[in-house]
Amino acid sequence: MKFNLLLLLSVAIGLVIAVPLPAQEIQALKDFFYSTGGPDSWFVKTNWMTPNTDPCTAPWYGVECDTTSSPPHVDGIFLSNNNLTGTLPDSIGALTAITSIDLGCNHLRGTLPQSMSQLDQLSGLSLRENWELTGSLTPLSLYQMKWLHLDFNKFNGSLENILGWEGCDSIQVLGLTDNMLTGTIPEA
Repeated sequence: MKFNLLLLLSVAIGLVIAVPLPAQEIQALKDFFYSTGGPDSWFVKTNWMTPNTDPCTAPWYGVECDTTSSPPHVDGIFLSNNNLTGTLPDSIGALTAITSIDLGCNHLRGTLPQSMSQLDQLSGLSLRENWELTGSLTPLSLYQMKWLHLDFNKFNGSLENILGWEGCDSIQVLGLTDNMLTGTIPEA
């Protein structure tokens, strides 16, 4: 009876009860902040790590959420030219509903975490001009990918083996300039 009364009162006065972002997504964002130099090097970090804030209701700079779903989910991270340093954390794979990531023109280094293979909703990824990202691209899921900018890094391997072009008909923009990749891109 108390719950029904509270619900009725909330509707009557227009109160909206926000559903928080899932804990594993908040933790993935926190891990991302610390592993990419957030406390010391980011140019802009508005609301990041502010106590008792939700990245969707008190927006964290560069984070976009899909608040039409319940619970909401991180839909995009847009932090290009923000002086990110360090490596991408393995927990980035917990952002399974993310569709776009733009971390271009920063100072990220190291290999892509294997957990990025779990980001099967990803339709856009830019890691261009980080200069020190290395290793294979095999962790990437390309089936939804529309734009992929990986220029000016040190990724390596054979394009045929890495990208597995079958089922990648959705790619509309592809940037791979200045890496250590071999092989050819099949014709459309």
